[in-house]
Amino acid sequence: MNQSILIVEDEKILRISLADALKSEGYTVYAVENGEAALQALEDGDFSLVLTDIRLPGASGMDILKKSLKEQPATPVIMMTAYGSINDAVEAMRYGAFDYITKPFDLDEILETAKKALDIEAITQENIRLKQEIRRYYGAPNIIGESKAMQSVFALLEKVSRTDSTVLILGESGTGKEMVASTIHFQSPRKDKPIIRVNCAALPENLIESELFGYEKGAFSGAAGRKPGRFDLADGGTIFLDEIGDLPLLTQTKILRVLEERSFERLGATTTVTVDVRIIAATNKDLEKEVKKGTFREDLYYRLNVIPVLLPPLRRRKEDIALLVHSFTRRFNDQMGTSASFTPEAVETLTSYSFPGNVRELLNVIERCVALNTDNLIRPADLPAHITKDKKAKTVLASLHDITSEAEKDHIISILRLTKGNRTQAAEILGVSRKTLWEKINLHKIDL
Repeated sequence: MNQSILIVEDEKILRISLADALKSEGYTVYAVENGEAALQALEDGDFSLVLTDIRLPGASGMDILKKSLKEQPATPVIMMTAYGSINDAVEAMRYGAFDYITKPFDLDEILETAKKALDIEAITQENIRLKQEIRRYYGAPNIIGESKAMQSVFALLEKVSRTDSTVLILGESGTGKEMVASTIHFQSPRKDKPIIRVNCAALPENLIESELFGYEKGAFSGAAGRKPGRFDLADGGTIFLDEIGDLPLLTQTKILRVLEERSFERLGATTTVTVDVRIIAATNKDLEKEVKKGTFREDLYYRLNVIPVLLPPLRRRKEDIALLVHSFTRRFNDQMGTSASFTPEAVETLTSYSFPGNVRELLNVIERCVALNTDNLIRPADLPAHITKDKKAKTVLASLHDITSEAEKDHIISILRLTKGNRTQAAEILGVSRKTLWEKINLHKIDL
């Protein structure tokens, strides 16, 4: 992502030096020499970061800060100040500035501060985008399902969203665990604060702790400055720990402490950080089995499992498939500018499929069909081959079952006729108990 920086500095040499240093890092830089030009720039364009002197001719750095917070509230502002005006910088921090740097400063110092601010700005923008996306597609009214299993989930989500309790979402891959976590967050009192998502399985083991808890300058080779962790960024909001069953045991211990004490230490730090974070975790593993195997802490399991939410696989709520097909088709039609629709036969074929990849697999199938469709009608032949083959295989199996069933019925009738309806003799000839014979007679609705 191309990030743009507004520099406001009346000292020409410093302004040029800052601009050159930031450009060399790959940022787009717009540098101005006074407050009036900066105020105009904030009206005309969007910036990822504002770097401004406090004392300026005309409009001051505080004026620029206020204007930026009004026009672009998610954009961080770093104040540059001479040693004698630190009180002004402190006031700016109270008003909403991201940080301040005293002159004279080292260029590496300001580059590190700018990078930290831009990292947080990028995460903030991503949260804004995800909020919009989730509210459009994944808000509670749009989690689709009329089955009894999903109605039970909806009722539980409505209750749990109002609380601040820890939630453990359980379900197979593709059942919508992240969607449920987002729904809980956006229906909760924390909805205006960030939700930070962490895929525990995707983080390399040697980076997990620094990603979750952050680090201080010099904590390890390459740690040129302080970096906030995911728990820092989630302060006041929610952190979603997906695939938590893949966390190493050492990291599990630190997560347990956050749950119990709401505090942690960054790598290389000597002070404790306190956070107000709601934890939602998810896994497709059986954590009780992992506890018995010794790969998951028992005390952490019980702390996470305060309110479990079990998501049913799609094969156990087949009555929802037609609704999902309709909803996903409409979504992709909107995105692609198409008017495709599935024939009843295609929907029936999809409904008969087991969907081992669950809702995610169905979503991908619908996207593929809509994208490749040429005449606005999607038929069974347009579905992926493995789905139509599955349907044919089930049809053959059903036919064989029917044949076997009819043969069994005819054989029982012939034996009953041979014994003139004597069920005890018939059971002996058939080699089954009288009870089993009675059950078979009822199953086949035999009436002699």
